[in-house]
Amino acid sequence: MHPAARCKLAGNFYLPGAARCDEIVEDAVDHILVEYARVAIALQVELEALEFYAEFAGDVFDFNHAEVGLARLGANGGKLRRDVGDYVISFGVRVLECFNVSHVLVSVIFEVLLGYTDCIETPRAVGLFNMTESKEKLAVVLLSGGLDSATTLAMAADQGFICHAISFDYGQRHRFELDSAAVVASTAGVKSHRIICLDLSASGGFGTSALTDEIDVPKDAADATGIPITYVPARNTIFLSIALGYAEVIGAFDIFIGVNAIDYSGYPDCRPEFIESFEATANLATAASIEGKGRFKIHAPLIEMTKSQIIQTGLILGVDYSLTHSCYDPDSAGGACGRCDSCRLRLAGFADAGRADPIRYQS
Repeated sequence: MHPAARCKLAGNFYLPGAARCDEIVEDAVDHILVEYARVAIALQVELEALEFYAEFAGDVFDFNHAEVGLARLGANGGKLRRDVGDYVISFGVRVLECFNVSHVLVSVIFEVLLGYTDCIETPRAVGLFNMTESKEKLAVVLLSGGLDSATTLAMAADQGFICHAISFDYGQRHRFELDSAAVVASTAGVKSHRIICLDLSASGGFGTSALTDEIDVPKDAADATGIPITYVPARNTIFLSIALGYAEVIGAFDIFIGVNAIDYSGYPDCRPEFIESFEATANLATAASIEGKGRFKIHAPLIEMTKSQIIQTGLILGVDYSLTHSCYDPDSAGGACGRCDSCRLRLAGFADAGRADPIRYQS
């Protein structure tokens, strides 16, 4: 057991303003682990049950480390406590299913684990005490901040999914798209939005792309053939792999990505055969699929749509395209160049849709 768990078992684990945000999260985890042990003893659970607790506790640990980003943004102890509490509610469902524990006893467990009972008023808890697990449709949505991903997010939400958005800070040449992703996520009301940091730049040992290296972005390349220099090696494979791992952690089996194989730059990881192949891999490589908990589906709703059709669909769903950013080579204020592949495809799409692009372009 973590030393902090032994020393602070009776203490306050959620003090705002702790010196390190990691300590807030880890102490919360320790608290939950200790209380799991107490419950196990109280129920005289046999060795198999203890092993189950240990396996699930690993998930709780991973979940809370993902919440470190929230702590860095100023999340206080109460917020972290609610996050952990929501996860414990999910844990209660597993207790019911695996050990046939009565709902009255589970309510006692919640009181011991959380230190308060108002969690039982939440919709998820009500469903638990009615002996039925909530069947929320969860989805992980890759959100770059561009036109396509914003439309994909709107389509996922329109299908009734509770969306967890993921964006990637991968060493790209500017941050305007990430800024747009944050605004789009907030406006769309996603359940969560996480920015994952990867270094695919030249300084990180990767590079070779005009988006991550000291290479000029091609302009006005109407007659270009082959895979363009803006291709980032294996980018969508990397992004989908991380999204898949996160989906397995939160219990989602639907992943949305805004790739397109009609009006696009010719990237190999935007083709239907790539999506089909990755979906097959997802269902071969995950415990959730192998254990029969569900099958992963990679949704690429834009893959056979023209840019005009994508824009028209987004407008119907209420997407505010003024919040998005697509340009590969903007000016210092974020103004789009209007000449790179991404800008040209975007402008042509708005023209074909009979609409004016609402973003600012360089004069």
